[in-house]
Amino acid sequence: MKNKATKLLLDLGMPPELAGYLYAREAILITIDTPNSAYRWCDTYDKVAEKFSTTGKRVERSIRHVLKKTQENGTIEYVEMFYGNITKPPIVSRFLATVAEHVKMQEDYHVEIQK
Repeated sequence: MKNKATKLLLDLGMPPELAGYLYAREAILITIDTPNSAYRWCDTYDKVAEKFSTTGKRVERSIRHVLKKTQENGTIEYVEMFYGNITKPPIVSRFLATVAEHVKMQEDYHVEIQK
């Protein structure tokens, strides 16, 4: 699943050199592995923070920053599919839950997302 999440984030145009990229990928994987985590985002951010020796607030802020950069510089058609209205950045938790669901669908049903 890690490879599918990585591919999806890179296809979006998410800059992998930013810490938010690693945090987002890890949060997506936690969400997939722990279904109830999608309703407890603070716990998810804290788990990511623990893994990377930082704080939950920094994790969320870094993900917000990388989402903004992706929105500005990413593949427009693909970004619109996940972000919807691209006039403002998405809500972090909604984006992570949506991507986690897409990755899970790809894994469970072998569905490929069309660009």
